Amino acid sequence: MLKSPIDIEIFNIRKIINKYPILRIINNHISKNKIFNCSKKNLCKGKITKSSYHYVFDGLNIEGGTMNSFIEIKKILNNKKNNLLNKKILIIIRSPLKYQTKKEKDDCKKLVKKYSNVNIIYIHTLIKIKDNYYKLIASCKDNPYCTHKEKKNRELLCVTPLLIALGMRPLHNMCEIDDLLIYYFTLCFNSKVVSRTENYSLNVKANNINSFKLFMNIPITFYNSKTEKKLYIDSLEIYKNLSIMYEHNRLIEKQVIKIKNKNILYN
Repeated sequence: MLKSPIDIEIFNIRKIINKYPILRIINNHISKNKIFNCSKKNLCKGKITKSSYHYVFDGLNIEGGTMNSFIEIKKILNNKKNNLLNKKILIIIRSPLKYQTKKEKDDCKKLVKKYSNVNIIYIHTLIKIKDNYYKLIASCKDNPYCTHKEKKNRELLCVTPLLIALGMRPLHNMCEIDDLLIYYFTLCFNSKVVSRTENYSLNVKANNINSFKLFMNIPITFYNSKTEKKLYIDSLEIYKNLSIMYEHNRLIEKQVIKIKNKNILYN
């Protein structure tokens, strides 16, 4: 039995997904993997546990928009002044709106093998089902759904299959799934964000939380020193968790540790 307006809203979104064959195929394919999420009990508890991380790295922001073989992240990890080799670190990075390449896979494996204290969440924005490719997040620049004005917009706009099915207009937030997940998992794991420029206090806004309603399931690959796992993140569950926290003023402005010259972190 549905208990709250949020539960009813999520139930209705899932009905919409099941109504459209393409959305249902995509969601069912992703859901064959195990779910990756954090326990509601862990949210904002203020403690580092065995399943927590001291730092969450904004991968694309640090590397300048591409994976770049993790060159900049390695510099930060290797700088003795940062004292990071004994700290648990989660790197969140997304494919730059394309399919994950073999080199990107190898770079992820090499990094976690070299640094056993580092885990990686690689977010897939394009998946292959049988012989067909499906864009889970698409830039407006080459998408026929977007208008000429939206394609030429100064701020990059993106669409998702669910957003298109609902007849909604493109949003910049649809391009920023990695930033949204970074904010959520820093709450989940009580971590500090490492970034060159981003201000994660902006993600407290309700419209950013609402963005999770338009992503469906999010496929990821989770890398650590021992394994590589295909998992998925339930964006609607995140939407529910953050909405409840927002209603009770439990969202916090995350402390961002910015990187200064010579890759030394501000502490």
